[in-house]
Amino acid sequence: MRFFLFVFVHMLHTRIEQLILIVLIFSRLWPRFTGIQSNLEQIASYLPSFRSVLEIQSECRAAAEMSLGEEVQSEGIAIRHALECRSVYYRYDATRPNYALRNINLSVPAFGMTAVVGRSGAGKSTLIDLLMGLTAPEQGSIVIDGIPLTKARLRAFRQSVGYVPQDPFFI
Repeated sequence: MRFFLFVFVHMLHTRIEQLILIVLIFSRLWPRFTGIQSNLEQIASYLPSFRSVLEIQSECRAAAEMSLGEEVQSEGIAIRHALECRSVYYRYDATRPNYALRNINLSVPAFGMTAVVGRSGAGKSTLIDLLMGLTAPEQGSIVIDGIPLTKARLRAFRQSVGYVPQDPFFI
């Protein structure tokens, strides 16, 4: 503190009243500077998370089946005979050898009730997601009355089907 006073008074020829004013202003502004610094540190700590959110948003835009402004008028697809899986293979990670479903051949008849049962992790939910068109098989096809479910028919198919997930939430 003595050095500070010596430099300002003797070397810089600052009058004592100017020095007091500078110290007073500095002491009033110091909490603002520390607050700004704290906020900048907090923003810097959030930047990686913000970048991740931006990446997820761009992935979602790229995977979107339609944009918000698109008007879609299509009639649903009436299933008259059956909804089928023909030689369906599916895995969550294409770089790994493990398949969640392998060589699935299944026919779900129209106008009936079908239950899918099995132990935990057997692929029941994955199978239903494939049948609903929520995910696409890696190999094989989903067929409605003998006609493959393509992207062009997907929207109309989804208008024809109702789905209650395994953990429903009703209000």
